[in-house]
Amino acid sequence: MPVNREETLKTAEKLLKQGKTAAAVEEYVRVLEAYPEDWNLANTVGDVFAKAGQADRAAEQFNRAADHLYGEGFFPRASAVYKKVLKVRSNDDHALWQLADIAGRNGLSLDARSHYNRLIQDRRAAGNERGAVDCVIRLGQLADASVEAKTVAARALLDRGDKKPAARLIMGVGDLHTKEGRGPEALVALREAAQLDPDDVEIEEKLAAVAFIEEPEAMDPVAVDSVTEPEPIVTPEPVVAAPVLEPAAASTPAPDPTPVPEPEPVESLGDALPLESFFEELRGKVARDQEARAREQLDREKS
Repeated sequence: MPVNREETLKTAEKLLKQGKTAAAVEEYVRVLEAYPEDWNLANTVGDVFAKAGQADRAAEQFNRAADHLYGEGFFPRASAVYKKVLKVRSNDDHALWQLADIAGRNGLSLDARSHYNRLIQDRRAAGNERGAVDCVIRLGQLADASVEAKTVAARALLDRGDKKPAARLIMGVGDLHTKEGRGPEALVALREAAQLDPDDVEIEEKLAAVAFIEEPEAMDPVAVDSVTEPEPIVTPEPVVAAPVLEPAAASTPAPDPTPVPEPEPVESLGDALPLESFFEELRGKVARDQEARAREQLDREKS
């Protein structure tokens, strides 16, 4: 016999007011079984189960309603219902995972980390190591994840053979090094990312932008030539004045002046070219170091 939705709900509400919770639950369940896609009703029935002290049945209905809202993209409403799950079952794995995901999507990294760390503890305690590693990977994928978090997550992905997502995380490590002015570290990270996924255009572009970062002695000549440098400015050779000779007797030949060794020309890199990144300072330092070494060599030859 078909269930009359409106009449059955009225009966359930009346029973609740009379304090007959168990009987009201039966009426709500009848409607829910007839209309399984009624997500608002699932939420209501969850409240009834919670009042009846049936935590597991309440959590089940709350999760069903929240999952529907999540699937429709109503994340704030879904989050509110998942929190109702935790009120009746504080260690609900599914609700914690979904809440962490929603927090991460909305940039609430502190909340996301709290949920993921709780899940790591619960899953490891239950012997679910793979599930714990899933949380570690998610922590590394948060928008403001640290170098360490991204690196650990990338290694976990590599252990699973997931090279492409690992490459993206390592690229993120390179981005963080670049923002902090750690050029050599950025180069190492981006090279590793490119090796893992050579088809990723974005990784290749970022690697090309930092490819010139090397110690001058260790740089490959081809790599040096590929970096546009200002033309070296050679300082002019100093003009040495002729020595003034004292008059001498006619019978004494005038001695030849002792030749004055001419200093080696000093090359300077001049002013650094204007660059659009922090690498300007790094390249300027290299130029100053080279000029300093040239001056030291000149001083040694003069002495």
